[in-house]
Amino acid sequence: MNTVTFGTYDSYEDLNLILTSKTIGAANVKTTTVDVPGADSELDYTEYFGEVYYKNRTLTFEFSTAINPSGFQDLYSEIQGLLHGKRMNIYLSDDDEYCYCGRVSVNEWKSNKRIGNIVIEVNANPYKSKRNLTVQSATVTASTLINCMNLQKKVVPKITSSGEVTVAFGTYQRTFSGSITDPNILFREGSNVLTFTSTASVNVTVEYQEARL
Repeated sequence: MNTVTFGTYDSYEDLNLILTSKTIGAANVKTTTVDVPGADSELDYTEYFGEVYYKNRTLTFEFSTAINPSGFQDLYSEIQGLLHGKRMNIYLSDDDEYCYCGRVSVNEWKSNKRIGNIVIEVNANPYKSKRNLTVQSATVTASTLINCMNLQKKVVPKITSSGEVTVAFGTYQRTFSGSITDPNILFREGSNVLTFTSTASVNVTVEYQEARL
């Protein structure tokens, strides 16, 4: 059975809801165009800042329940209290490697004889994130490369070192020990190579949250 988990609440186990359908809306592009009088077409500035940006997407989940009709209103009130207006992570059992994040709205409850039906919508971020952080580790004794593959969304990684080490990312370099999140080290989609150098043996770890449309 496919289920939806809202935060920590499983739609079937905790909310007594049976998923009957779902719609994962597309994240529409944020377009910027200018209509120039006396000229054909339009000027498109959508990628003026170097990349395409996206609007939120809508997730729509339709549920039914077969509880006794006398309990419909109590269950509806309970679900509203737990979910309505809350911002939380959303997990789909058939896409369990990723999670969405957004604000939940509980729509009206409808009953047909002994079946109650409810629609829950989520105004979600455009990207879905991997449920687990991507983590890469290495022991640096002189010079060590770590190739970090990243999905579509840009991300600044957290880099931790057990001792003093120099990290190079392209032409940028920084010497540190402990943990850093440096905006000059910004992972893009695809391969991102970090070069670590140290005069001693140190352990380094790179952690980052991957996300895609």
